[in-house]
This record gives sequence, structure tokens and C-alpha cells, in this order.
Amino acid sequence: MTEDEDLYARLGVAPDAAPLVISAAYRALAKQHHPDTSSERHDDAARHFRAVHEAYVTLSNPERRRRYDYALRSARPSKPSEQTELGPADEKETAEAGPMIERAQRGAAMLLLLILAASAPLLLITLGAIIAAAFSR
Repeated sequence: MTEDEDLYARLGVAPDAAPLVISAAYRALAKQHHPDTSSERHDDAARHFRAVHEAYVTLSNPERRRRYDYALRSARPSKPSEQTELGPADEKETAEAGPMIERAQRGAAMLLLLILAASAPLLLITLGAIIAAAFSR
């Protein structure tokens, strides 16, 4: 098992596998690679067990699995024919992000205006003191 190997391959399941299939595959592989019961060298068994556990932790959680699938789809397409369309959940997430981005941009603009308004009197006083000092000599 390599770090580059995808999580579905680590568990030996298909990307569309049901949660029960993922759990069953994890239990079988965890039993096979557990450092205390495996016939592998302890270090190898521990490494395999951690890799299987990491895959299970991600794929058994619906939200983490959705994020992983999205990242996997985004990273894989190399040819135009392989590009995937956004699914309904991805489109909804993108649509929901639009208003949040606009609010953040408005908030940043308001913050900048407040900072400028608050610092303007200080700038005027400092500029006035510099000008007064220059003309008093």
C-alpha cells in the first residue's frame, strides 16, 4: 500500500460501495493486518493497519467521504473526455458559497472604510504637525 493509492483501493472496494461493504472490508483487512495478530513483520503490519484505518475513517463518515470523492474527481481528470460534471451536492455547495463570498467582500470593504475613517484624523493631525514644524523654522 502506498500513500498515493486511493482510499477505495486500500479497502479493496468500488467507489460506489455501500457503507456496509466498506465496514465489512475494513473489518476483514483490520483483522488481517493488525500488528498483534498478523504474520507480517510488526512494522509492516502496523503500517498496513494504519493505512486501512485511515481509509475507513474517511470513507465511513458521509461528509468526509463526500469531500474525498469531490477531491478525487477534481484531481483525476487529465483529458477533456474524463472531466466530470458537478453533482447536485457540488452545485448546491457552489451556489450557497456565492452569497457568502459577496458578504465577505462587502464586509472587507466596510472594514477598510472604517480603518480609513478612523485613521484620517490622526493622519491630518500628523500632517498638520509636520507642516507647522516645517514653517516655524
